[in-house]
Amino acid sequence: MTPESCFRAGLAARSEGRHRDAERLFGELLAHQPGSADLLCLLGESLQAQGLREQAADRFEQALRTGQAQPALLLRLAPALEDLGRLGPAADAWRSASARMPAEATVAFNLARLLQATGEPGDALQALARAEAQAAADLLPQVWQLRAQILEQQELSDDALQCLDRALALAPERPALHHNRAVLLLRMGRPHESLTAHEQARLHGLAAPDAHYNLGNTLQALGRHDEAVAAYREALRLDPLHALALWDLARLRWRRGERDFSAELDAAASSSPQSALPLALKGRLLLRAGEHAAAAQAFSAAAGVAPEDAAHSDGLGQALRRMGRTDEALQAHERATALAPGLAATHISHAAALLEKGEPAAAEQAARRALQLTPHEQEAWAMRGLAWRVLGDARESTLNDEGEFIEVLQVFDLMEARASQELAELADWLLPQHFDRREPIDQTLRGGTQTLGRLFDLADAPVQGLKQRLAEGVDRYLTRLRQLGPRPGHPLLDRLTSGWHFSDSWSSRLRSGGYHTPHVHPHGWVSACFYVAVPPAADVGPAGWLALGGPDLDVPGVPMHARRLVRPQPGSLVLFPSYMWHATVPFVDDQVRLTVAFDVLPGTLRR
Repeated sequence: MTPESCFRAGLAARSEGRHRDAERLFGELLAHQPGSADLLCLLGESLQAQGLREQAADRFEQALRTGQAQPALLLRLAPALEDLGRLGPAADAWRSASARMPAEATVAFNLARLLQATGEPGDALQALARAEAQAAADLLPQVWQLRAQILEQQELSDDALQCLDRALALAPERPALHHNRAVLLLRMGRPHESLTAHEQARLHGLAAPDAHYNLGNTLQALGRHDEAVAAYREALRLDPLHALALWDLARLRWRRGERDFSAELDAAASSSPQSALPLALKGRLLLRAGEHAAAAQAFSAAAGVAPEDAAHSDGLGQALRRMGRTDEALQAHERATALAPGLAATHISHAAALLEKGEPAAAEQAARRALQLTPHEQEAWAMRGLAWRVLGDARESTLNDEGEFIEVLQVFDLMEARASQELAELADWLLPQHFDRREPIDQTLRGGTQTLGRLFDLADAPVQGLKQRLAEGVDRYLTRLRQLGPRPGHPLLDRLTSGWHFSDSWSSRLRSGGYHTPHVHPHGWVSACFYVAVPPAADVGPAGWLALGGPDLDVPGVPMHARRLVRPQPGSLVLFPSYMWHATVPFVDDQVRLTVAFDVLPGTLRR
């Protein structure tokens, strides 16, 4: 067969769907013309049609390296790389294609999409601007939808909502746009509008598992728990291994006081024995609930299904440590760190076990490794501080300087009648936000309830008035810290910038016998607690007081009691570093202890 006839036969085989024959014919030609970009491309297409994704991508990349490639090759290479999860190289391929085809709106759009996925929002918005300028009418709704996603990630919710509204004005029949709008409205603290948007998505035909899952979240925020349970279960009917639906349904049923809260997790584990997901989720929940033996059993089973997943060994180690089986816990953590040496969480757990084993020097090294991976990891700083404390290292007093870093501010002057009235109105507004019967399973609160979502995102006047007062308190605290002078490498003082923003915010309601276990806030920088209502038992203390500096670890040889107790008073705000251990002393009283807590992060001022 001549090269020409072989080429024609290859094209015919490809057009007839005989892709293996096409692969063989183009391969024979390529053996005689090894530098042919066209043949490499055709061979790649034949491999791709057979589902041989890695080999196809390799051929496309070889074609690109010949220097003869046409822009069309990049349009084949970029999706192939993305399909393999190689997002960085895929973004580079789209960038090269966009440079060669600057007038192609779809290329600019796909470049923006990949840049968003790889964490380059600024460049993504620039690419979107080019796409918008050149896009045909059918692409414009997608452009505005993607712009909304990028702006939402930057916490520019109002701008993101405007973009979704523009997309819907162009394509009101697209259910995904209504769904995205519903999710955004819930994050903005507007659950009633979110529910309306979900109904619009359903009317336009959206019935995907994620749609039912996110509807469940909205119904939860409205306190319509029976309907939320039904929505989560519908998501699981469509996708029995929907991780978020499994997780949030179990958490909701726990807060409702249902004894069989993990029934859906057990059913998923039984029907999908090849998946470790439901076992691992159950282990995480049981660990936080204090059911350590059951958690160890779940994590052990998960590790049996997926032994290469470090999270299962890490969870098993945490459960075993809580059971006092420290040697076995250390073995599990050593497996976890070997499986995932680049994951900070495994080193943090290892540090905790080493501390309880009485090996503070090794624990300090483990915490330091975590910080090399994630320099602002608050739990790692907490562990390193504990190790320094046991070792008698002077750096611990610089890290946990209670005198400098803990501040109590009175943001409501109760001698003023108006301030007392505002505080009473805030309490009246807050209490109905506590829908649940018991505490969240995955939080440190015991004997009470906690609100869902970010409290400060709600548009209601009482919480917005409080938010402004608390922002002024944070400003005062940070201004004083700046006067201490720069301390390079310090996790609190080295991150002082001109701007900051609230991150998480919530309300806790403790009833008689309630308390918080010792903990740190891993997603914060500065943490704070504001007291709305305080039970009379706190007047004789330390019942109901805030205890700072006492860890949730049993470290031999050194007393690990709280170093400072703060008496709660209505209208007062306590601020401290997020890595500082803190807890609440249990109290007995007929009246509740009602607080608002929040975390702050440095950066652009978005309050």
